[in-house]
Amino acid sequence: MAAPRAVLLHDALLALVATFQDGVFEHLKPRLAQWRAVSTHVTHVLDARVLTYVIPGAVSPLSAAALCLSRDTRDPRFLLHYAIYQGDIAAVDALLACRPILFPRDAVDCACRYGQLPLVARLYAAKGGCTSAALSLAAEGGHADIVAFLLHEHARAAWTHAPLDVAAQHGHLNVVRLLYAAGLPPSSRALLEACRRGHLSVVQFLLPTCDGSTADAMDFASAAGHLAIVRHLHAHIGGGDCTVHAMNWAASHGHLDVVRFLHVHRTEGCTVDAMDGAAENGHFAVVAFLHAHRTEGCTTHAMDFASRHGHRAIVHFLHHSRHEGATHRAMDEAAANGHLDIVQFLHTHRREGCTTHALDDAVAHDHWEVVQFLVAYRKEGCSVGGFRSAAKHGRVDVLELLLTLPTCTDKVRRVVRKVAEKHRQRHILALL
Repeated sequence: MAAPRAVLLHDALLALVATFQDGVFEHLKPRLAQWRAVSTHVTHVLDARVLTYVIPGAVSPLSAAALCLSRDTRDPRFLLHYAIYQGDIAAVDALLACRPILFPRDAVDCACRYGQLPLVARLYAAKGGCTSAALSLAAEGGHADIVAFLLHEHARAAWTHAPLDVAAQHGHLNVVRLLYAAGLPPSSRALLEACRRGHLSVVQFLLPTCDGSTADAMDFASAAGHLAIVRHLHAHIGGGDCTVHAMNWAASHGHLDVVRFLHVHRTEGCTVDAMDGAAENGHFAVVAFLHAHRTEGCTTHAMDFASRHGHRAIVHFLHHSRHEGATHRAMDEAAANGHLDIVQFLHTHRREGCTTHALDDAVAHDHWEVVQFLVAYRKEGCSVGGFRSAAKHGRVDVLELLLTLPTCTDKVRRVVRKVAEKHRQRHILALL
């Protein structure tokens, strides 16, 4: 018996037998325990389903997309991809040995995304390649070493212009150069995104490669306020590929230096959208500049929307300096948003007046001082909607004011009573 026992317990033989057994290495048990403790959370952004992994002890959750995992269900590959995300080579090697089923080619994609070149090389060799997304993921992160590796190892036919576009969008000039030298052509999107995001060095590199296809470039750069790029484009594309959108968008976003440059150096001009947009967004200096130096003017939209957003100085300026005027929407919107000072100014200085929407919305949004002013000084009153809002929310003080209005008929009182009963507003019922 001693001899068979000695053979069975021999260290070398036991290790050999163990290699044929399914299981998990001892030092991977903490990671398995972590996987069991991980919870998932699903949210919906627009029409997209977003699956997030909540990891105990981690600073913040990680989305399934960020880890190159399935976006539809809890993915067992999390164990591997999280180790890749952390750059834990030992854990990845161990998982490769005992759980090879976890290793489709998108494990390489995950390593590319997070700039883990040693892991990219290991996994690429183990799985015999990567997916078509790998190069774009490396380019997005600016991982030039991985981009160079993939370009060397992978067939050129597998790549499109997308990686170069992504690198340009994120301002990674070294990656853009690598990809261009490898024969990957940029699309028009590459230049536009570099202009929009302010990557001057990328714009300078790409512009000579565009073969005249620079449509919208100056418009995009102007909208984002990148004066240095606007100057460069002006110097190198001459009179083409700029439209009125350039000054319109720059004005709407408050980029006075760009507006001034376009006014002095370009001939495309702008439209009424420039001052309308600047007024709506509260850019007083731009409104004043356009008034002083341009002839396009504005529309009633300017004062209406400046009133909506509470831009008092602009409302005053437009009233005293411009002739376009406003509509009833100015006071309606100012009241709805609680801008009492503007409501008072429009009441005193303008003739457009308002509609019942002014008081209705002031009541609905609980702007008490605006409600008091409109009841005291305006004749439009409110619709039954205003009475409903006050009754629903139990605003006795507001309803007491509204009940004094000429529009408070017996029919309205019956509606108010029904609303108060439905929402169990006893104080309102007592008032009636």
